[in-house]
Amino acid sequence: MNTDPILPFRTRKRVSRHAWTGAMETVVDDTHGLIRLEQERIVIETTRSRRIVKTSAMGSIDTKYENYPVETQAIDLSMIAGVSLRVPTWNFWSAPRVVFHVREMGVLEGLPGAGAAEFSVAVLYRDKAIANAFVVQCQVALSRAGLPNGAPALG
Repeated sequence: MNTDPILPFRTRKRVSRHAWTGAMETVVDDTHGLIRLEQERIVIETTRSRRIVKTSAMGSIDTKYENYPVETQAIDLSMIAGVSLRVPTWNFWSAPRVVFHVREMGVLEGLPGAGAAEFSVAVLYRDKAIANAFVVQCQVALSRAGLPNGAPALG
C-alpha cells in the first residue's frame, strides 16, 4: 500500500469574447492535478480540459470539449527551499494555496501557477486539512534531506 502523501488541486481560467453582432464565445480551461511526495522528489501530474461555448445572437449554442493528456514533472527535494500554506484572511473569496519555494528558476518551466522563484497551487477549502498535512510532511522530508548521511534529527 502506498502511503506517500497526495495533494489534489484544480485551477480554472475563464475567458469571454464578445462580437459586435451579439455573439459570444466563452472558453473555460480547467487544470486538474495531483502533487505527490515521493522519497527524494515531488511529482506533479496535471491534465487539462477545455470547454468552448459559442452563443449566437439568435440564441443557438454550440459547445465543444477538448481533453489533453496527463503531463508528469518531477522536482528533486534538493531544488525545493521550502513549502508553505497560504490561507487568505481578508479576501475570503480566495482559496488557500500551497506554495513551493525553489532554489533555481529553471525548475519552474512548464509548471502551473509558476511565479518568481515559487509555484503555487490552489486547493479547495474542504481539502485545507489535507494541504496542511502535506505541507508538514514536505517540511519533514526537507529537513531530513538537509541532514548529512541520513543522521537522525534531534528533538
